[in-house]
Amino acid sequence: MIRERAASEKWDGLLIVDTGDAFSPTPSIIPSRRDAWGATSEFIVDQYSAGEVAAMTLGDRDLSLGLDAVRALAKRARFPFISANLVSEDTKTPIFPTHVIVERAGLKIGLLGLMSPSGARGTVAAMRGEDGKLGWEATDPVPAAKAAVAALIAEGADVIVALSHLTEQEQAAVSSQVPSIRVFVGSQSMGGMRSPGGTVSPGVVAAQGGMKGKQVAFLTLRLGAGTGTNAPIVDKDRRKGLEDRLARARVRVESLDKRITLAKSRADEPETPPAPGAKLPSRRIKPPISMWEQQLAGARAEVQLIEADLKALDDAPETPGNSTHFELVNLGNNVTDDPTVKAAVDAFRVKVPDPTKQPPRTAPEIRHPGKGIEIKPPTPMKAGPTLKPVQPVRRPLPVKKAPSPTTP
Repeated sequence: MIRERAASEKWDGLLIVDTGDAFSPTPSIIPSRRDAWGATSEFIVDQYSAGEVAAMTLGDRDLSLGLDAVRALAKRARFPFISANLVSEDTKTPIFPTHVIVERAGLKIGLLGLMSPSGARGTVAAMRGEDGKLGWEATDPVPAAKAAVAALIAEGADVIVALSHLTEQEQAAVSSQVPSIRVFVGSQSMGGMRSPGGTVSPGVVAAQGGMKGKQVAFLTLRLGAGTGTNAPIVDKDRRKGLEDRLARARVRVESLDKRITLAKSRADEPETPPAPGAKLPSRRIKPPISMWEQQLAGARAEVQLIEADLKALDDAPETPGNSTHFELVNLGNNVTDDPTVKAAVDAFRVKVPDPTKQPPRTAPEIRHPGKGIEIKPPTPMKAGPTLKPVQPVRRPLPVKKAPSPTTP
């Protein structure tokens, strides 16, 4: 689907990347499914290599396979695993390359990978051995990003893109302190968004790419004629994103307003005593009106801020420059499977079961308790002396005679 679209829309270049958690959906792996997960990860790497993926960064859950297994996958891949802040627990040096430059359409695109330290805590807690050693750790992404960006600039990168497996708060910190990163692709959060507004600096674009392989994200970068490649980027979808947020905020204001009004009207109603003999009503719980009023004030403030942002867009003059367009496509039944890839997946699943699904239950084998054991016939009992039946002795029951009446 990706290459067909690139050809039909006549893109100047195509860059395919992955932003982590491709090998495991959970912080830990059930031991009985470890082999299936390992084989599935190798299959994913082989398909990525065949599909000419340019690079991928690692998510914390990828490390649930174990550091040695991930290193073996990196050697197997025909593309680099990159991560600027995934370092050795002992030496504090990067385990994988921190960055890479890929040339597309005559441009040098600098890529760096970043992993969320806070997101890695769950994986660390699930995997740390009895000796307390893990072999890796995710450090502060800000200094790691600064070092990787400095290296990319020295190597002549025209545009710098972060393959981000960070939370929105961590991404905002990196964006504010490392302004040379113009594009953030991916996120540690489990979902897909048009553009997480407010989490990156002005002139920077951030977009997420869905989860569990159920979506594919397209981020189109257009470079204006005569504009510097590393100049600020205009998010063409910002208006649409703000309008969607404004609609949701207004719905929330209306819902909270109705809820508060109804709760106050019911609170003013006098309680009617029950009729004689009737069942006592359940105790009335007071609704949290004060909490709802605080939420309503916050929702109204959000509406005002979004309306101000929209007005600023209306007042801003049209200036030529770099721009982006983002689209998240759900891989549903309306998307035709690539026949070659589907055949490879079907053949692989015949050999290796899907580790995300429970194995089918089979009827238990009922075995005879004596199966495989020589059973000896019981030893016959010796005949004993013949016993004569004993006849019961019948004795008459004593009968008491009633006293005869006395004649006067």
